[in-house]
Amino acid sequence: MHAVGSYTVIGAGGDMSDFQAIQRIFEDLLIEEVTTRDGKHKLGPAEIHEFLARMMCRRRDKFDPLWNLLIVGGFKDGRK
Repeated sequence: MHAVGSYTVIGAGGDMSDFQAIQRIFEDLLIEEVTTRDGKHKLGPAEIHEFLARMMCRRRDKFDPLWNLLIVGGFKDGRK
Protein backbone atom coordinates (compact mmCIF):
# COMPACT_ATOMS: atom_id res chain seq x y z
CA MET A 1 0.00 0.00 0.00
CA HIS A 2 1.23 3.49 -0.84
CA ALA A 3 -0.45 6.85 -0.23
CA VAL A 4 -0.50 9.17 -3.23
CA GLY A 5 -1.37 12.72 -2.31
CA SER A 6 -4.03 13.51 0.25
CA TYR A 7 -6.93 11.49 -1.14
CA THR A 8 -5.65 8.27 -2.69
CA VAL A 9 -4.06 4.95 -1.74
CA ILE A 10 -2.60 2.45 -4.20
CA GLY A 11 -2.28 -1.24 -3.42
CA ALA A 12 -0.11 -3.51 -5.54
CA GLY A 13 0.80 -7.11 -6.06
CA GLY A 14 3.50 -8.49 -8.29
CA ASP A 15 7.04 -7.32 -8.81
CA MET A 16 8.17 -5.11 -5.93
CA SER A 17 10.83 -3.25 -7.92
CA ASP A 18 8.21 -2.27 -10.51
CA PHE A 19 5.96 -0.98 -7.72
CA GLN A 20 8.86 1.06 -6.35
CA ALA A 21 9.29 2.55 -9.84
CA ILE A 22 5.59 3.50 -9.82
CA GLN A 23 6.06 5.11 -6.40
CA ARG A 24 8.96 7.20 -7.73
CA ILE A 25 6.88 8.28 -10.72
CA PHE A 26 4.12 9.48 -8.39
CA GLU A 27 6.58 11.28 -6.12
CA ASP A 28 7.90 13.17 -9.16
CA LEU A 29 4.35 13.88 -10.36
CA LEU A 30 3.30 15.27 -6.97
CA ILE A 31 6.41 17.45 -6.74
CA GLU A 32 5.66 18.80 -10.22
CA GLU A 33 2.04 19.43 -9.23
CA VAL A 34 3.07 21.42 -6.15
CA THR A 35 5.73 23.47 -7.92
CA THR A 36 3.86 24.29 -11.12
CA ARG A 37 0.45 25.02 -9.64
CA ASP A 38 -0.44 27.28 -6.77
CA GLY A 39 -1.69 24.41 -4.59
CA LYS A 40 -5.35 24.88 -5.50
CA HIS A 41 -5.74 21.60 -7.40
CA LYS A 42 -4.97 18.25 -5.81
CA LEU A 43 -4.98 14.92 -7.65
CA GLY A 44 -7.80 12.64 -6.57
CA PRO A 45 -8.47 8.93 -7.03
CA ALA A 46 -10.07 9.39 -10.47
CA GLU A 47 -7.05 11.30 -11.81
CA ILE A 48 -4.60 8.81 -10.29
CA HIS A 49 -6.52 5.88 -11.80
CA GLU A 50 -6.56 7.51 -15.24
CA PHE A 51 -2.83 8.26 -15.05
CA LEU A 52 -2.03 4.67 -14.02
CA ALA A 53 -4.21 3.17 -16.74
CA ARG A 54 -2.52 5.24 -19.44
CA MET A 55 0.98 4.64 -18.06
CA MET A 56 0.48 0.85 -17.86
CA CYS A 57 -0.95 0.73 -21.39
CA ARG A 58 1.90 2.85 -22.78
CA ARG A 59 4.48 0.57 -21.15
CA ARG A 60 2.78 -2.56 -22.58
CA ASP A 61 2.74 -0.97 -26.05
CA LYS A 62 6.51 -0.44 -25.81
CA PHE A 63 6.98 -4.11 -24.79
CA ASP A 64 8.36 -2.97 -21.42
CA PRO A 65 5.45 -3.75 -19.07
CA LEU A 66 5.31 -3.20 -15.35
CA TRP A 67 4.53 -6.58 -13.77
CA ASN A 68 1.97 -5.43 -11.22
CA LEU A 69 -1.68 -5.73 -10.38
CA LEU A 70 -2.84 -2.40 -8.98
CA ILE A 71 -5.86 -1.21 -7.07
CA VAL A 72 -6.67 2.45 -6.50
CA GLY A 73 -8.83 3.61 -3.62
CA GLY A 74 -9.73 6.97 -2.25
CA PHE A 75 -12.31 9.60 -1.53
CA LYS A 76 -12.41 13.23 -2.73
CA ASP A 77 -15.22 15.77 -2.91
CA GLY A 78 -17.86 13.21 -1.95
CA ARG A 79 -16.81 10.81 -4.72
CA LYS A 80 -15.12 7.44 -4.39
